[in-house]
Amino acid sequence: MFARVPRPDVIWSSASELLPLFMWIQVGRWRRPLVVDLDATPLQMEGMAPTYFGRPPKNRFGRSLVNWRESVVRSGTTIFTPWSNWAADGLAAEGVPRERIRVVPPGIRLELWRAKTGWTSDGPLRLLFVGGDFHRKGGDLLVELVSGELTGLVEVDIVTRDPVPIAPGVRVHTAEPNSAKLRDLYLNADVFVLPTRAECFGIAAVEALASGLPVIVTRVGGTPDIVDHGRTGWLIDADAASLRAAIGRALENRSALPEMGRLARESAELRFDGAANDRKIIDLMIELASHR
Repeated sequence: MFARVPRPDVIWSSASELLPLFMWIQVGRWRRPLVVDLDATPLQMEGMAPTYFGRPPKNRFGRSLVNWRESVVRSGTTIFTPWSNWAADGLAAEGVPRERIRVVPPGIRLELWRAKTGWTSDGPLRLLFVGGDFHRKGGDLLVELVSGELTGLVEVDIVTRDPVPIAPGVRVHTAEPNSAKLRDLYLNADVFVLPTRAECFGIAAVEALASGLPVIVTRVGGTPDIVDHGRTGWLIDADAASLRAAIGRALENRSALPEMGRLARESAELRFDGAANDRKIIDLMIELASHR
């Protein structure tokens, strides 16, 4: 694709694993500014391999291959645009100068997502979990709590592609991304919960902010860039005790949830507006092309 004529003025890619195949054309007069977008570095992903991929991290030979591939990408990339400060720190740890790193988080179409209204303190606290990979994202931890010691106090709607055990207080749904059904589930919830064991970022948590929901999410990967702890939700550890404590705080402070939800929507508008963040990438590409 990079060899296509006429040559572009600037190149953008989010497929860093494929870039070494095309770097031969990024030499001499054929070289163009290259912007690489990523949610995690390959080495960061290797650190989460047991949870993400169900295998141990690659051995010395496999790791050497990853290092070689990344060195090729680094040599030809002008600017990296990681989604989070965690991913940016990973790039810096692998030798990328900070001046070649600009954090640009992903965004969503905010106009599709309405903020929750009509809060009530009656009945069980309604939780929402959205995650295709049910176990990796900690859905089992949530179901165990909801159907165990929190029975009657909370109920949970789960959106996943995986099978979920039938349990008291648990409702399971399938819903397409950005669908009206999914958006309605957000609006009917009181708190969004994602006790994920491994995560690069967490778009579902951003959708929850846009829906005016406080968010409980594990402190892994780039998630600390999404939630302001104690203000728009709670950052937790990936264990049942930490999850139980956060849900307990939500139960004890139900009257504070609407204000946290308002701040959540405000945060989404400020940091995760898809059109605005896309414009940042476009402006960067124009800037690089003008200086070529």
